Amino acid sequence: MLALALCGALSPVAPGAAVADGSDATPLTRPDVTPGRVVTSGALTPPTDLVDAVALASTDAPGHDSALALRADGTVVGWGDDGHGQTSVPDGLTGVVAVDTAGGSSLAVRSDGGVVAWGDPGSGVTAVPDDLGPVTAVAVGGRLTDDTACSVAYAVRADTTVVRWGGAASATCPGLGDEYDVPEGLAGIRAVSAGDTVVLALRDDGTVVRWGPGLAAADGVDPATWQDMTSVSAKGEHAVGVDASGRLVGWGVWGEAGAPTLEGVRAASAGRQVAALRDDGSVACLPGCATPPGAPRFQAVSGGSDQVLAVLAPRSDLPPAPSAGPGPVQLLPGYVGPDYAMNPPAGLRDAVELDATSFAAGGNTAMAVRSDGTVVGWGSRYPVRLQPPAGLSDVVDVGVGAGFALALRADGSLVPWGSGGVTTLPPDLGPVVAVDAGGTQKAVRDPDGGPPTVTTCGVALALRADGTVRTWGSTGATCRALTEAMAAPADLTDVVSVSIGDEYAVVARADGSVVGWGPSWRSYSTGLALERWDSVTSVSTDRARIIGVRADGTVRLWGVTGEVPVGPLDAPVVAASAAQTSGFLLGPYGRLVLSGGPTGEQQGRYTAVAGGDNYTLAIAVGGSAAAPAVPPLGATTVTTRRIGMAAGVATAFRYPANRADPVWRARVFVDRSTTARGLRVGIYADDDGRPGALLSTASTDSVVPGAWNTVLLDRGVTVQAAGSYWLVALAPYAGADDGSTAAPRLVLRGADGAPPGTPSLVSADRTLTGLPGAAPTDPDDPGADPATTWREGRTPDSGPASFFAST
Repeated sequence: MLALALCGALSPVAPGAAVADGSDATPLTRPDVTPGRVVTSGALTPPTDLVDAVALASTDAPGHDSALALRADGTVVGWGDDGHGQTSVPDGLTGVVAVDTAGGSSLAVRSDGGVVAWGDPGSGVTAVPDDLGPVTAVAVGGRLTDDTACSVAYAVRADTTVVRWGGAASATCPGLGDEYDVPEGLAGIRAVSAGDTVVLALRDDGTVVRWGPGLAAADGVDPATWQDMTSVSAKGEHAVGVDASGRLVGWGVWGEAGAPTLEGVRAASAGRQVAALRDDGSVACLPGCATPPGAPRFQAVSGGSDQVLAVLAPRSDLPPAPSAGPGPVQLLPGYVGPDYAMNPPAGLRDAVELDATSFAAGGNTAMAVRSDGTVVGWGSRYPVRLQPPAGLSDVVDVGVGAGFALALRADGSLVPWGSGGVTTLPPDLGPVVAVDAGGTQKAVRDPDGGPPTVTTCGVALALRADGTVRTWGSTGATCRALTEAMAAPADLTDVVSVSIGDEYAVVARADGSVVGWGPSWRSYSTGLALERWDSVTSVSTDRARIIGVRADGTVRLWGVTGEVPVGPLDAPVVAASAAQTSGFLLGPYGRLVLSGGPTGEQQGRYTAVAGGDNYTLAIAVGGSAAAPAVPPLGATTVTTRRIGMAAGVATAFRYPANRADPVWRARVFVDRSTTARGLRVGIYADDDGRPGALLSTASTDSVVPGAWNTVLLDRGVTVQAAGSYWLVALAPYAGADDGSTAAPRLVLRGADGAPPGTPSLVSADRTLTGLPGAAPTDPDDPGADPATTWREGRTPDSGPASFFAST
């Protein structure tokens, strides 16, 4: 039984659920637990959108496993066996602070101390006593098999006494007798937990009271002798507890091998699979079963019959998802035959949205929406007819397709341009919230044997404000059949995301389902089990490739060879784009992962991606926004003093921290004379006046001269107010450097207002491609990792630079 609490508004409960009024109780509050995703080591697979759990409860009934999770908003979700209605959470149940389930019945405690029960009515657990009053904790015990459903309930009242109800004889329950009655005079109780044959009550003084039929010769230490306990858990015929020293104790669990020595435990859950949550966030599954997947960062656990459930804490060493720009557009390298004509125009460093098309749709073409609401286009097959109309403004999204483009304006109106009849908008279109553009080229054979005639056929797709979609396209004789075949299904509603390829479209609906249609949909989707594509919140498609991003940040991928496995990723996906030949691009916390291309994970951080035949474009985190007045670390003023460094040589600048704060971004002002394209940034601890341990790094390969350049750190660093740190900049070495002016150089600007002689160090190594040293594996204990291999060559005292770190 878990007794976490959460303040929340109370709502009516569906008819048939039993409720005990606790309106006189002091509202309960839950501990400060960060909501997280639920993972499992077994077959009791949690709902895919369960990413905000704060507490868990599960059964120990082989073949009838079920579970409940308390969400951060005070609601409850259930999954697994529901043969007795135990996971059918009553409609409207909110304000919940604790849950438990066993024997086909479930209980919830609300923040006002009221109790709600649901599930099998046979044993009487759903008949909550009218005089129960406000409670602080509940527990359900009993057994559930193919033939038996018996449950008994306990509650700790606000006056620290315990009351039992349930366990009555029924068609499937022989009745749970006097052995389950609460011992007479029991008081001073703060928690209770129940299994099949044992019930535990934890006193305020840390001692434990045990009752129930139990096991006469159970191995381990009898709970009646436990001392100084902080928590107890009973499930099945097993009992475990954690004492104040962090030691795990158990009874009826260990078998002939005896109790293992396990220290540093902060919580434990009984069951045939005992789950022990350690202080370091790891999970021990005893006596040797599989642990849930994930790094050692769990927050709550629940043991069961053949699995362990756990709430996975969000990674603390990953930055938040970057904002949607503005930033520079970058052509990502690494593909066979890249189309370098797709290099973005010079000066495009304030993009907020991207779209691109492939050669199959009439030529490689890309467009970007700038932060001022204007549109710019480019590409190897960028015709004059695709230039945006003069005066186009207030644009928030753009779609580029076969021979045409669409701009979505902030007021929900569309502005089309190009050719092929797509520029004529449907008369009843109404306000639009999202657009996409597609189409292909059709070759018509010459009856006289001459070369075929190639016609560009465009198709547009718009998501309207009412959740419906409209398609329209080219109207010529060659294209009319495609336009008609691309008409959206008449009954398609509740759409939240749209994407269109060459001859098919895919949309995601509000219920998480995915719908596709079009002439090529049948062939491209052969074998695609869309019923498995649940909880999808956004879709992206190109020729024969589909990506679905799910509510929990995981991804479904479909390619030419079938469904493609992804992951596990350490962070939710925040951006995805399907590209025709360059693979899939996934953006967990702004880092791109190319699952179909040869380059793997990309350096840098990005906010949007788009791809075509043999190229991929991305908006990098960056831009030239003004610097804050006083950052946690570094200097923000910009002087005319220049600090130059050759590629391959790192320069370190020492700064005292201005205040204690976590930092996720580094910003450096790059002088206009810079010729280097790459930039590597690092934060180092101070080691007696020289760079010590490397705390975090960041990188970009699209340096913007004459502006502040922003890079997102690989991991956050909490700087201490009394400490000093080193900010290091490097342009990666890319070949021989003869010292001539033609060699790549990184030039920074100096800052003013610093003490005279602010130290700076230049590395002795002159051919560095990356920063010396390795970032710590444990960001909370950088000293546990090897010291940096930094070797200084000279100390020009050229600092400080216009260089800082911030949130």
